[in-house]
Amino acid sequence: MKATEWPTLGEMIQTGKRLVVFMDYGSNPAEVSYILPQFDHIWEPPFSSTDPNFPCRVDRISGPLSSQDHMFMINHNLNVKVFPWVQRRSPSADPGFFDTIAGAINNGINAVKDTVNNGVSTVVGAVNNGIDQINNGIGQINNGVDQGKDTLASVLVPDFLNAAKTNSMSSIVKDSEGCAPFSGGKRTNFVMLDFIDLGDGRQAVENLNGFF
Repeated sequence: MKATEWPTLGEMIQTGKRLVVFMDYGSNPAEVSYILPQFDHIWEPPFSSTDPNFPCRVDRISGPLSSQDHMFMINHNLNVKVFPWVQRRSPSADPGFFDTIAGAINNGINAVKDTVNNGVSTVVGAVNNGIDQINNGIGQINNGVDQGKDTLASVLVPDFLNAAKTNSMSSIVKDSEGCAPFSGGKRTNFVMLDFIDLGDGRQAVENLNGFF
């Protein structure tokens, strides 16, 4: 069902049919006809944004209709990192605390290798096997540390301190306008906010509905 085929808010109120139920995943209209698959009808930009500019792109969508024939919802809830000083690891990243420890251990192991290699060859072989096992263990530890860093870097919470600014009229309308090119120039149909008692959420929605 195209966005243009849906009744207006006024028509829904006048007919006494104000409730529409969507489910993001797991709906089956063949079994429960009144629970509709959300992304067949509504597309969304990325959620859990940490950028107050809310850059828009089509993120979640399904079904045969284009994004222009879908309704859409802006996920206008700003988040902050709980551990902003923790960065995801990359091959070019500067060494951190855990890298320094691992580097010191590896230097020690290499020194042992150099010493042992000057001894009896049979002893060298046995020691090298042990050292290789140690190196494998260190590699697993480093992988665990990197995964831990990635996990910490991805922990987000709602940005309460800036909620009033995020929920301002200008910010919400700007977000809708930023997504409009992906929806044929239309304004957003739905607005998701955190801390709706802060800012201008109600007034912004009334503005988007054309009430002023």
